[in-house]
Amino acid sequence: MRREDSPSLIPYFAVVALASASLGGVVAVLGQLRDEFGFTDTGIGLIVAAGFAAAFFTFVYLGPLADRGHAVAMIRLGFVTSILGLAAAGLGDQLWHFVVGRVLLGTGLGLIGIAVRRAVIVADPDNVGVNLGRFGAADIGGFMVGPMIAALFSQIAGIDGVFFGFAILYLLLFSTLGTIEVDQADKDDRRRSPRDLLANRGVIGAMMLTAAYFVFIGAFESVFVLQLTDRGASNFTVALALTLVAMPIAVLAPLGGRMAQNIGARRAALWSLAVVTVVIVPYGIVPGVVALIVLSAVGGSVEGLSFPAVPMVMAEALPQHRQAAGQSLVGATEVGVAAVSSLLAAAAYDAWGARAAWWSVAATVGLLVVVAALILRTAPVAPRPSTPAEPVARTAE
Repeated sequence: MRREDSPSLIPYFAVVALASASLGGVVAVLGQLRDEFGFTDTGIGLIVAAGFAAAFFTFVYLGPLADRGHAVAMIRLGFVTSILGLAAAGLGDQLWHFVVGRVLLGTGLGLIGIAVRRAVIVADPDNVGVNLGRFGAADIGGFMVGPMIAALFSQIAGIDGVFFGFAILYLLLFSTLGTIEVDQADKDDRRRSPRDLLANRGVIGAMMLTAAYFVFIGAFESVFVLQLTDRGASNFTVALALTLVAMPIAVLAPLGGRMAQNIGARRAALWSLAVVTVVIVPYGIVPGVVALIVLSAVGGSVEGLSFPAVPMVMAEALPQHRQAAGQSLVGATEVGVAAVSSLLAAAAYDAWGARAAWWSVAATVGLLVVVAALILRTAPVAPRPSTPAEPVARTAE
């Protein structure tokens, strides 16, 4: 049961669903963007990496503001920058136009993401896993329907219609942001940087797990769509493929959150990511379009179980008043690693093909999972909010 002083999470889930849908829609048209404007595979990787890099700086420098009571303002600003980014892409015809648009969209998604994560984590400390699972369902569910929405917009008004269509959806939802409630959990009144958390082994272990996950995600965003396009898949097939990949993640994320809550977030994250490592290997060798889509759907099932566990590892390491700072480090790790991974994977695919790209990704993910396991063996878990404040503060610092 939700605590009486905690905010309703439904508006937060709606916000993150739209943000993820817009990202999924943009990812779905990358192949079409390359072919229509004559960009190289590396150019597409640059567009993807630019968005990740923008979100990285947003998480590091603006994310902690959510711990100080500014979460709702961050969501509003995130909507504005996302709309501007989508409009810039819709009006553009040069590579740098799309890079600028992706930077603005990445900034908006970063602002929205960290504000929503804090609300989800602090709303009910006894059910963090369940709420993170629901957050994952909204997040990935949005990403799942985004490509289908993009395909519809593209059929109606071309590739420009995709960007302008999502901008209109942001405008429509913007009018409802007044219904979002501010969380009443402890705030950080010392204006600290997330960097002071790096002495906490639990934080470092969570960052390693996040890095492992997003080495794969970054490569997936820049290479998977290009693979399908190069194998003759239509825009509709690409959109359908991304939907089928995301569907098991959205469906299984609540179950994954409950599992992490029952068996422990660290154990759930380590085992599921170990399985993901194994699943990545065949991406480089399976033939055709159908087999690749089936394989990615299997991988999505495993990802659904791991999705809530990874941020929950960070949540367990910190007290309430540092949750946004901790999730800022998670977010910065996500986008920083994904930016590098997307660029390098796209370049490897361009130069040496799918096998070299995906097998390098699998080796990197496996190594990071091992490092995380070693670090987390001796890392403490922060007491829950009901415990005295002084020991909680020591755990964070």
